Amino acid sequence: NGLTPDNSVKGAHCTAKGRIVFLFTAHCDLDDNLILQTHPSIVDIAIASLKKYAVFFKTEISDVSAQYTCEEGHSDQADLIRLRAGIADVVAETSEMFIPQMLNLDALGYISFKKGCYTGQEIIARAHYRGAVKRRMHHLQIAASQPPKPGSEIHSTEGRTIGNIASAAQVDSKTVELLAVLADKSS
Repeated sequence: NGLTPDNSVKGAHCTAKGRIVFLFTAHCDLDDNLILQTHPSIVDIAIASLKKYAVFFKTEISDVSAQYTCEEGHSDQADLIRLRAGIADVVAETSEMFIPQMLNLDALGYISFKKGCYTGQEIIARAHYRGAVKRRMHHLQIAASQPPKPGSEIHSTEGRTIGNIASAAQVDSKTVELLAVLADKSS
């Protein structure tokens, strides 16, 4: 109800197990159509996921990307700015990998703990009220000539998996900054 052409809302569409399928920014156009903006790699996944619910609401879901001007690709600078703000994109490779609190979406205002029912609410609320989030996103800098792919595993010096890459951006030819979801005991 709070959406207008001048006001947007950030959110996440989750599975029943509380895993993020995709992140979005919701806009409303002048005809009261709801427009969800998401990462380009996940548009087909988002549409397929939402179409399961469309029949219950007698609504149509379609890809309107072509109607909007988008930059070709993502600029490294825009990725770096978003990363430094602590915001990770959920992309095709990381869809259904993280619960919202792992990406710190609770601290970024993405989650309402007062809103009525939503898919995954029980898991997300339980993690919030019990403080049971054992993995959180952290900002790291590494020496590398290329950013690792989102979803890549991070290993300890003993070879144990301790986390996953959420987002990464090249700073210069020798430096990469990344957002990584790490187990609390390894951070």
